[in-house]
Amino acid sequence: MGKLDYLYLFYRKAKFRILTSLCGCYISSRIS
Repeated sequence: MGKLDYLYLFYRKAKFRILTSLCGCYISSRIS
Protein backbone atom coordinates (compact mmCIF):
# COMPACT_ATOMS: atom_id res chain seq x y z
CA MET A 1 0.00 0.00 0.00
CA GLY A 2 1.48 3.31 -1.07
CA LYS A 3 1.64 6.55 0.82
CA LEU A 4 -0.99 8.16 -1.40
CA ASP A 5 -3.44 5.33 -0.76
CA TYR A 6 -2.99 5.77 2.98
CA LEU A 7 -3.47 9.53 2.74
CA TYR A 8 -6.58 9.05 0.60
CA LEU A 9 -8.16 6.68 3.13
CA PHE A 10 -7.28 9.07 5.96
CA TYR A 11 -8.77 11.98 4.02
CA ARG A 12 -12.02 10.10 3.43
CA LYS A 13 -12.36 9.26 7.13
CA ALA A 14 -11.39 12.75 8.23
CA LYS A 15 -13.79 14.36 5.75
CA PHE A 16 -16.66 12.26 7.08
CA ARG A 17 -15.83 13.14 10.70
CA ILE A 18 -15.50 16.83 9.88
CA LEU A 19 -18.84 16.86 8.04
CA THR A 20 -20.65 15.11 10.89
CA SER A 21 -19.16 17.43 13.51
CA LEU A 22 -20.07 20.49 11.43
CA CYS A 23 -23.64 19.22 11.04
CA GLY A 24 -23.83 18.60 14.78
CA CYS A 25 -22.64 22.12 15.57
CA TYR A 26 -25.10 23.58 13.05
CA ILE A 27 -28.04 21.63 14.43
CA SER A 28 -27.23 22.47 18.04
CA SER A 29 -26.90 26.17 17.18
CA ARG A 30 -30.25 26.09 15.39
CA ILE A 31 -32.01 24.41 18.33
CA SER A 32 -30.80 26.86 20.97
